[in-house]
Amino acid sequence: RACCFPTNMLLTQIRRLLQPHVPLLVALSVCALACGAQAAAAAATSPVRTTTTPSPTFCFASGGTDGSFTHECFTLIAGQHIEVGDVCLALNGGTLAVTYTVGFADGCSWYLQEVHFWLGYNIADAPAAPGKFPFSMSFTTASHTTTYTFYIDLAKFLKPAPACNSTLYFQAHASVACATSGGTQRQTAWAEGLPTNHSWAMYNKFNLSCDCGSSSSSSSSSSSSSSSSSSSSSSSSSSSSSSSSSSSSSSSSSSSSSSSSSSSSSSSS
Repeated sequence: RACCFPTNMLLTQIRRLLQPHVPLLVALSVCALACGAQAAAAAATSPVRTTTTPSPTFCFASGGTDGSFTHECFTLIAGQHIEVGDVCLALNGGTLAVTYTVGFADGCSWYLQEVHFWLGYNIADAPAAPGKFPFSMSFTTASHTTTYTFYIDLAKFLKPAPACNSTLYFQAHASVACATSGGTQRQTAWAEGLPTNHSWAMYNKFNLSCDCGSSSSSSSSSSSSSSSSSSSSSSSSSSSSSSSSSSSSSSSSSSSSSSSSSSSSSSSS
């Protein structure tokens, strides 16, 4: 009781001090609550502004098989020696399209049964079993599928997101089959590349660049310049031909005049 006495006295003093200001404190509290409610309502109705950094536009650092810098194709080899088709990579902005295509080879019409694709910064990170690759698709035998495409958003799939000078490794695997007179022939297939430590599996790589279009624009400019030069040369040749024609015409006219004069002279005689 002795310990609590000072505390009780202090509380009594605080009550006496605050009592005259109770109406003011209540009013301030009500205002604060009203302002808080208004701020919350305004925040709820105002549009949320978010800023997004656009993904870079990628192309291959070196020209592809068609020289476009956006396409690269690799032979799809089945059973270690049968070239059954190809795997083509195409870059469109920040999206990589991977297209498997098979057809007639070694006396047989091949079709896809499964496709598996792995992509990363380090080939050592690739699983040994293709069935564990992040991109996979299987097809029914009845469908006789001969082409399939994976679409990969590079910025979303790769962590960290790729930069303009990134080197990316990939493995493209497929299970293919074809019907023969002796039954169905099945083979495993890999996109041609460098050997790995797993059986005869292969991998490949490509370098990204953000300097896209400069080569084609330079080529276009060169072509335009060549065309212009050719046109100028043609024009010059045409002008020369016209000059020659005019000279020939003059000469002919002069000859005609001389002939006429000679005829006149003969007549006089």
